Amino acid sequence: MPRQVLEVFLSSTAKDLEAFRKAVHARLVRSGQFHCVWQEDFGPQSATAIDFCRTKVESVDVFVGLVGLRRGWEPTGDAAHRSITEMEHDWAAAAGKRRYVWVAPDDFPVPGNLRESDAEHARQQAFRTRLMADGALVISQSGFGSAEMLAADITEHLLMAELVADLQGRGEVAKAEQGGLEREIVAKLARQLKPDDALDFEQSVKELENAVSIAIETVARGERDTNQDAFVKDVLKRVAERNKAGEFDQASKEVDDALAELDRGEIEQREARQRSRIALLEAGVQQDILRRDAAAVARRVERIAATEQPDNSAQRFQALRRRQDIFDVEGRDKGLNFSLEIAIAIARLTVRHAQNSDQHGTALNDLGISLATLGERESGTARLEEAVAAYRDALKERARERVPLDWAMTQNNLGAALQTLGERESGTARLEEAVAAYRAGIEVLEHSGAGHYLAVAQRNLARAETEIASRRSNGSD
Repeated sequence: MPRQVLEVFLSSTAKDLEAFRKAVHARLVRSGQFHCVWQEDFGPQSATAIDFCRTKVESVDVFVGLVGLRRGWEPTGDAAHRSITEMEHDWAAAAGKRRYVWVAPDDFPVPGNLRESDAEHARQQAFRTRLMADGALVISQSGFGSAEMLAADITEHLLMAELVADLQGRGEVAKAEQGGLEREIVAKLARQLKPDDALDFEQSVKELENAVSIAIETVARGERDTNQDAFVKDVLKRVAERNKAGEFDQASKEVDDALAELDRGEIEQREARQRSRIALLEAGVQQDILRRDAAAVARRVERIAATEQPDNSAQRFQALRRRQDIFDVEGRDKGLNFSLEIAIAIARLTVRHAQNSDQHGTALNDLGISLATLGERESGTARLEEAVAAYRDALKERARERVPLDWAMTQNNLGAALQTLGERESGTARLEEAVAAYRAGIEVLEHSGAGHYLAVAQRNLARAETEIASRRSNGSD
């Protein structure tokens, strides 16, 4: 079963690092990609707490340690006089857990009332020395100047490292290396996924896997012989080298600089210039996907449509719709949220390019579909509310008397978005709005010959009515 979150055991002494451990715990939980287990879950110091602690250490996915200068609690009965923090680390090591440790610098301040005996201090120094001797274990000794800074660094590093480890387990890192991308470049791509992106862990893996695939393709394209002219070949080669070095922003700049050079230069044949421009814009699309800039992708797609159809606004409109549909289908079928964000950005531009009511209604309906698909995956309701607004605006353009089938299909789309909102809310108001929308659409579909769409609308209507009846019988109306 896909892992929505990673289980992290957070270990540290409590008193001297209290602010740091609280900040790290809060940041990990807030990211949505980690569930954080810490001492506060175990209760007061006791033999039972030790057993529970050990069980938890051995069951989580990863171990994160914050090691200061204070020894902390040393449970009785341990011949080596280990602290509970040291024992937690040793349990994690024995269980084969991936461990990430941040060791406070030697000049980290410890309040006078927290100072311990010389013997305890010596044992803690020995523990710190043992950790520092393992270069692959200790991540950093920096960041302890600020609790929030350390929390951000740990969360970002942990997400990056675990994503790369997951891809390595799937064989994707080896595939990337065969394609010319070293492991550290995969790690740089992982860093593009910020903890604040509100993705769960499995979604982050999908997004990274897609980014690695695109990066491999850019490298291959820059290294293989193509039928592009020498100028484009040289640019694509430089883009490939930049990606191999993990210089994604610079690679995008290579594309932009090349496009600017094309704008300034004089190319004898219009057709050759057009092919070059489109090839570079397509390369820019892929770079902007790697940079996770949906608006930039949409602008490049807009330029591609303008380049392909400089004199025909109707064909430019259809070209934008085709590209929006490609990203929409990719996001829907492959589970890529970022592809849906791109589809939404393109749909917004398509609405602006609409020249008449038919185009405007069609573009708004397309926008609603992408918003609703992404909204169904998110816990919030903002996207779904936007989808409802888009469908209602589309119905103002798609008059029933003029385009009855389009009007009916948009009514069904509106009903589906309202029903999803209604299922997340108490009461029946949204569900009743959904029923009204479904019935309005069915009234037209029954006489349209569109049997498939009629069957879908009828199933949706039945489900909404059943939910309303259930809520009313339970007194939740």
